[in-house]
Amino acid sequence: MEDITNLSTRSGPDAGGEASCSLTPGGNLGIPVWLRSDFGDRTNVFRGVCEREAGLTRKLRKRPFLGELSCSTGRGAGTVANYGNDTYSPPFAIQFGQTGRASHLLAVGDEDGYVTITDTNEDLPRGRNESEDHRPESRWCASDNSIFDLTWSHDDECLTTVGGDEVVRIWTTETQREVVALGGHTASIKSVSYKPDNENVLASAGRDGAIMIWDLRDTLRGSSGAQLTRSAHKPVATVHNAHLKGTDGGRRARPSRASTSRRRTIKSHPQSVTGLLFLKVDNALASCGSDGKVKFWDVRRLNRPCHLITLPRAPGLSRDYGVTSIAQDRCGTKLAVTSFNDAVYLYDCVRPEIGPVATCEGHEVATFYIK
Repeated sequence: MEDITNLSTRSGPDAGGEASCSLTPGGNLGIPVWLRSDFGDRTNVFRGVCEREAGLTRKLRKRPFLGELSCSTGRGAGTVANYGNDTYSPPFAIQFGQTGRASHLLAVGDEDGYVTITDTNEDLPRGRNESEDHRPESRWCASDNSIFDLTWSHDDECLTTVGGDEVVRIWTTETQREVVALGGHTASIKSVSYKPDNENVLASAGRDGAIMIWDLRDTLRGSSGAQLTRSAHKPVATVHNAHLKGTDGGRRARPSRASTSRRRTIKSHPQSVTGLLFLKVDNALASCGSDGKVKFWDVRRLNRPCHLITLPRAPGLSRDYGVTSIAQDRCGTKLAVTSFNDAVYLYDCVRPEIGPVATCEGHEVATFYIK
């Protein structure tokens, strides 16, 4: 906070309970600022700090001013309905661009297998009826099945989609042309993520219980300028049964006396990996599953996870609930975990074993499609 000089206060009925301050950073420039002496609807955090610095009040509201954080009006606010082919389609995945030049572009993957990119800098529709006439930046069919997740490349030149067709597809955002198709999963792919410090490395996970690491440099070398067939692509590393129940930290538990049919059922129906995320730490990968656990992996040693955390059980429940998705803040210090027991848990990425540092409740999670 710069030094405040040339402070003059006015009191009395004519002053309106306000104070006039002249902020002079370095004594070269004076910026008049009007401050209220009491906290009203027009007061914000900055004004509160200035009041306290000027000695006009000792109060400082700690809670955010929700009215100022609202984006219900103004440029960039509106309703984006996923509408195409004369019908609405439920969106399953959304993500903004990663770079500054494309951060206003919103990509949406839907149940019908379409990808829609909308420029949120434009005047967006205010209601559902108006949104039917709104034309997005681009829209194309990326799959003959549902799209469960998508992510932009580091430079926003490409968009990667995964879904029910069991293939990782990479598209150019300018021409909407498929440039790479990575095949290897044997069930729907639920999540995909790029390594933050390497644009050529990505990971995918799905209902087959497998986590696969891909290196696009090997793909491009093998293609010799031409697109490879799906069978030609091979992941550089694979973790099978990553979230299989009855395992402890990646190791298979001691066999029980289950019947042969029970063992065949487990083998034919592996535990689904519902979420996957490369962390902002060297070679660190986090995954979550329907077993209610979050596992942290070192991609250099994938034989077992580095850390294993089990979400707290809801009061009165005797079984673990699945995890629908995970997300990390920009600083890379906190990990948000969405649970099927209607709670979002916040973990410290440095010490996840200490348990959640905060819990957010109030919403309802009734399906794994909610992220």
